[in-house]
Amino acid sequence: MTKKADRIAEIAIIVLLVLTGFQFIPGRTPASEASIDVLARAKAVSMSPVQLESFRKELDQVRLVVDSNGDASTLLEALEEKYSGRHEVWSLGGRHAEAAGNEPEALLRYARAVRLHPDYLDEGSGDFLGTRIERLNDLAFKRLTGKKKSAGLTRGETETLKVVYFLRRRFAGGCE
Repeated sequence: MTKKADRIAEIAIIVLLVLTGFQFIPGRTPASEASIDVLARAKAVSMSPVQLESFRKELDQVRLVVDSNGDASTLLEALEEKYSGRHEVWSLGGRHAEAAGNEPEALLRYARAVRLHPDYLDEGSGDFLGTRIERLNDLAFKRLTGKKKSAGLTRGETETLKVVYFLRRRFAGGCE
């Protein structure tokens, strides 16, 4: 049943992209599978108080490494595997990827965080990261659409542009 639901979500995303005028490149690559699946399968997970306390301690330890500009890649991967349904992990991963200059990875992680916790784009929320995410998203949009018109995009850039369009819809107040 999960595979069927994933396929339905993937088709819905493609239909949305086609309806918004996005030119879809036929054929699927591992990169396209990854970016579509990451967004489609993002589901918030609730925790018991004991699990939540353990999660907060682990998150704080990784946050210290990220804040000190250390290489937290391995630590973040472990957190993402263990707590894939927690928006805080993906937001922190986005911040780490952004600091490392990895724009596509940062956008993908921020998109997953936003899908799990829309308050990142709500100015009235204490979790608001909209300014940071929007700035990064706008830069990627301008760069990728300019390149798309002039020289064309690689498959990886096409996948990043899908994530950019997802975030743009969310900034405009749209839903999935």
